[in-house]
Amino acid sequence: MILGLFVMCLVGSCQFFGEPVPDENRLLLEQEKAINWKQVDEFPSLPDCQLVKGSMLRRKCLFDGLTHLITQQLSTSAECKQQPLDSLLVEITVKPKARPSCHLLIETASWPDTLRMGLEQRLSDSLPNMQPATKRGIPVTAILRIPIYFK
Repeated sequence: MILGLFVMCLVGSCQFFGEPVPDENRLLLEQEKAINWKQVDEFPSLPDCQLVKGSMLRRKCLFDGLTHLITQQLSTSAECKQQPLDSLLVEITVKPKARPSCHLLIETASWPDTLRMGLEQRLSDSLPNMQPATKRGIPVTAILRIPIYFK
């Protein structure tokens, strides 16, 4: 009898401590609002930059390495010698399971599409495979814009 009374008190008292379960959809919406979808947690990484410690140093290594690769290709390209430019904005897309690709954002109308597309293809072919960017541990597509200035 005493044991039965004790069990009833124990079971009945649990109702006083119970809190309502939060709504799953509301929690999901709050979490989605808290995430900055415009910024990645980790930038893509060139093979030479994977051992660099610290996110800011790794990011600098990435942009310095890409700038060097691009300027090296542009300095030897016949297209740039035909149609000289003061500056150029190179957009590099790094997808999780694909090779990086380049798109040239040229502000001058004097460059024919055939020259631009040929140079984009050569730049894309010259880029090494990269580790993709990550957001919360998941590989995501990243678009990098690198300004190139000619002397």
